[in-house]
Amino acid sequence: MAETGDASGDWLARLSGLGSYVCSKMNYHENCSLQYAGIHTALHGVLEEKEKVEQEYKARLHLIAAKEELVRRNEELEAEIQSLKRKLQASEASDTPAQGSSREHNQSGRVQITSVQKRKRQSEGHAGEDAEEHEAAEILCVMNNHEQGLSAELRDVREETSNINAELIKGFLDMGGVGRQNITVKYMGQLSERPFLLACLRKFLCKEAEAEASRLCKFWQEQLMNPDWYPFKSDTIGGISEVC
Repeated sequence: MAETGDASGDWLARLSGLGSYVCSKMNYHENCSLQYAGIHTALHGVLEEKEKVEQEYKARLHLIAAKEELVRRNEELEAEIQSLKRKLQASEASDTPAQGSSREHNQSGRVQITSVQKRKRQSEGHAGEDAEEHEAAEILCVMNNHEQGLSAELRDVREETSNINAELIKGFLDMGGVGRQNITVKYMGQLSERPFLLACLRKFLCKEAEAEASRLCKFWQEQLMNPDWYPFKSDTIGGISEVC
């Protein structure tokens, strides 16, 4: 009778150890999945931020191009005004017999200068925009520095993700190998009825032992196949989850 109790206790201890091992492996794989999901979410956020920065950068470039176009047009108008002034001065300095013709020429020159100056004033009406574009250029510089920081951060995240993926792939490839394995999957299969029969033969007669062994084997097989079955108690001590 003592031997029967010892064998039963040894059998229960082994079964408890097996359940603890399966539970620890399930927790490990669950933690790996959560870590990978967190990294994936962070990477997605960095990519979205990078795309936003690129769009803002393109908008700033457009403003700078518009500013450069305004400056170029203003310089062209200024050069045209100076050219007309020189022509007018040369015309006034020249001594020609036809005073009436000279007067008409001078009036024509003044009309041209007035027209050009009017166009220049219209162009200078955008002077307020120049200050805004100058501020935009400064913001662009800051954005460039920010983009460089994001690029470095994105590069680090990609490197870390690549390392994790490499570890995962290596673990799955090494499942059937020998030696150190980071990730393992073990198929439990069907329980053998023989250990149940040997244990029951110590307590029951032959026919009764066979029936009892079959019943116990079927019961524990159903428990192992039930995903909601969790025979262990989990306590949190000092922020660390432990299986009791």
